[in-house]
Amino acid sequence: MRPVFYLFSVDGADITASLMERTTRLTVTDEEGVTSDTLEVELDDRGQRIQLPAIGDRLRLLLGYLERTPIPTIGDFVVDEVRLSGPPLSIGFTAKGADMVRTGLKAPVMIDAPDATLADVARRIAQRHGFEPRIHPQAEAVPIGHIVQQTESDMALLTRLARAHDFVARIDG
Repeated sequence: MRPVFYLFSVDGADITASLMERTTRLTVTDEEGVTSDTLEVELDDRGQRIQLPAIGDRLRLLLGYLERTPIPTIGDFVVDEVRLSGPPLSIGFTAKGADMVRTGLKAPVMIDAPDATLADVARRIAQRHGFEPRIHPQAEAVPIGHIVQQTESDMALLTRLARAHDFVARIDG
């Protein structure tokens, strides 16, 4: 099977062709909780003809195998670093996933919530921040009890509760 990736800018423009033949490394680090996923791309720039995305650009990554369609969307990323190194001349960029600062997931919250299950808490937090929750069916039966959230962010609360019950909480933005 042949691995393949596609990168699109926020306006839907396919920037894959300008990067594909020069890509020497593409790494996605899939994180849980409050740590953003990371996309790192390194390119051979001998000839200096590559136009990189700029810091702040939003990219959508699809990653999979050419023989398996459709190619799955890995996520949206925001470019936060562009670098040049060499010799030989190499350029690259790093992008972080799920712009959680913008959504307020890391902001402290004060809430007094009624008795709930882990799934109920995840749904409430997802709805409050405009996300579509995908919840494991077993989380429906995990009782959390009464929650008093004081100066703890929604993401920190959800991550803590998920870990305490052998689940993983993550944001795909």
